[in-house]
Amino acid sequence: MTLRYELPLLDPSQHPTKTIDFGHDGISASLSTHGRFLSVAAFHPKHGQVLAEPFEQFPADRHHDQAFVRKYRARATRIHDQKDAGFGLSFEVEQGGTSHTLEPRAWSFLNGSWPSMQLISSVCSVDMRFSVSEGRIVQHASIHNLTSQSVSVQARWTGDISVNRAAYTQLTPQGDCSIPEPKNDYTESGDGTITVVNPHLPAVLHMSSWIMDGEPARRVESSGPVAFARSQRITLPPNGIEVVQVGISLGPEPMVSAKTPSSLPMSLTACIEPARLTALLGDERLTFLVIRNLDYMLSCCTMPAYDSAGKSKGTCIITDHQCLPLGWNRDNYWQVDMLFAVLHHARGFVAKSHLDMFTSRLEQVVVSHLIWVFRHAQRPHGYWARSYFASGFPKDRVFQLDQQCYPLLEIAQLALQFPEHLHVVRDIARETVDEILDCLQEHRWEGKGDRRLWLFETDETPADDEVAYPYHFSSHILLWYTLTQLAELQRLVGTEVIRTPVAEWAASVRADTLEYFTVRDPHVGQVFAYLVSTHGDYQLYHDANDLPTALAPRWDFCAKDDATWQNTLRYAFSPLNVDGWYPGGRFGGLGSVHTRDPWPLGDGQALAISRDCPDLLQYADRSGILNKIKAEVQWDGMFSEAIDRYSGVVTSKSWFSWPGSFIASSLLRCLGNE
Repeated sequence: MTLRYELPLLDPSQHPTKTIDFGHDGISASLSTHGRFLSVAAFHPKHGQVLAEPFEQFPADRHHDQAFVRKYRARATRIHDQKDAGFGLSFEVEQGGTSHTLEPRAWSFLNGSWPSMQLISSVCSVDMRFSVSEGRIVQHASIHNLTSQSVSVQARWTGDISVNRAAYTQLTPQGDCSIPEPKNDYTESGDGTITVVNPHLPAVLHMSSWIMDGEPARRVESSGPVAFARSQRITLPPNGIEVVQVGISLGPEPMVSAKTPSSLPMSLTACIEPARLTALLGDERLTFLVIRNLDYMLSCCTMPAYDSAGKSKGTCIITDHQCLPLGWNRDNYWQVDMLFAVLHHARGFVAKSHLDMFTSRLEQVVVSHLIWVFRHAQRPHGYWARSYFASGFPKDRVFQLDQQCYPLLEIAQLALQFPEHLHVVRDIARETVDEILDCLQEHRWEGKGDRRLWLFETDETPADDEVAYPYHFSSHILLWYTLTQLAELQRLVGTEVIRTPVAEWAASVRADTLEYFTVRDPHVGQVFAYLVSTHGDYQLYHDANDLPTALAPRWDFCAKDDATWQNTLRYAFSPLNVDGWYPGGRFGGLGSVHTRDPWPLGDGQALAISRDCPDLLQYADRSGILNKIKAEVQWDGMFSEAIDRYSGVVTSKSWFSWPGSFIASSLLRCLGNE
């Protein structure tokens, strides 16, 4: 597909800056603002993800040190604007004995996917673009002499590099993440090719820079990053052009890079016609936001998985490629829900000539992900773990109620919205649905006497925090909604495929949820409690992660004028929600006790609520919510986990696919009048 358009980044003076991220088919990378690599990541059949980066490996004994974890996972953003940070290409320009400094110009995304930028001086410019082709990252640098005199350019390929297992830096880890012994066997050949092998993974990094300085080959063994430096002097004639390319591959097996054609590879977001999407959304910045979050999810978070023999295991979807490259059923549902929203509106903004290919590819991602979740994400205790390595091995094996619901909801909605995939859904449902529902019964309230309440325990909230009482409100809304969707699926596939009387279960869950979670608090009136026991104990709170509560009327759990639900949301978006509401400043709003700051995900909730109840939230109307979203988005269109309420500076995790996915789908559904 030919290059058709560029997406320029947002103004960095108005938005938080971060790394430039791109990828394809399980390979991803993060760049500094000077175009040097701060990480290269790839799928690994044993470890989930392996990295090549300029940092020391994460120390194995620091996983439970939250302060250290936060500092470590922000390391790339702390150096992203430093000229010599990371590893990669740099250029020194000289003309007539005078040095000329190359300064970076604005970045953009070609075809919505491939980072592009220009370095420029008074005598020379360098146009750089990055892409992924046939399993390799390709950097293409075109050097232009802008004058009528010769220019001397020193092209340098330098930096520090180490091959490690991904650190999986969680704030509340609940499972093993053993770190193999760090070792880098570094080999540099005379032709400029560099290979780094970590035999303890095993994993191989292969880099071909086509830059040679005449130095002999060398070998180095190190437990930390290895420094390297290659260079080549290029003399450009008047108005001359020279091209330098770099190829990088990473994985369990070495891949020899060869020169790659200069044309850009195919990009799904190139099928989108931005002007038509802007006509739907009414704002170019919102168009940028939707395209970038779609691209990030597809390019950096969608990882085709395979076993050690190379056999496909479907597609794992990770929450981000930098800090937590893990599969969470919760995050994954909302990432896939964005695909459903895009598919619903695709005819309105995808080029007609590419519509079939575009929709087929998105549907393929959903089907392949369900194959990974249902057939390859291991469930040693019967239930889905909190999170998974991309290989399918459980990471955190704690039981969370909502994590059991989301895959069931996803598979039901695939069949209901895309009947052509019913045969796949039928096979998966026959294998797993009743088994999961039976497992849920093991977590149901035991009770006394003849009656067992239809309340189900959870060990943690959707924020991955421990619970004060075992029953969680938004998870029960989700459970009810999942059961209603399974009842629709059961009507399609028959009771021989899904034997459980799911419609009856749904009615019972809703009745007991309304009875036991409805409380009359002396300070806030009648609301739905966040957590309850079955002995009258309750906790009031609402979290940015509790999307089902915000969507309760849309899912028909209650009416949008239901007084108890409205009181709950008014409480949630107010200072009365002491641990969840972070007021003050331009960016104050709903957040989470998990990271005590406003979360963009909370503004996603507000946007969704504004569609159903425009006047419910007094702190902002829809226009105000949209303006806040456009102000807090990072310069590449992505959202972080949390931000400072006064400055908008990112305070936790610059990389986080779920918030942007939910906001993008809400924009399409709210502004697209779905």
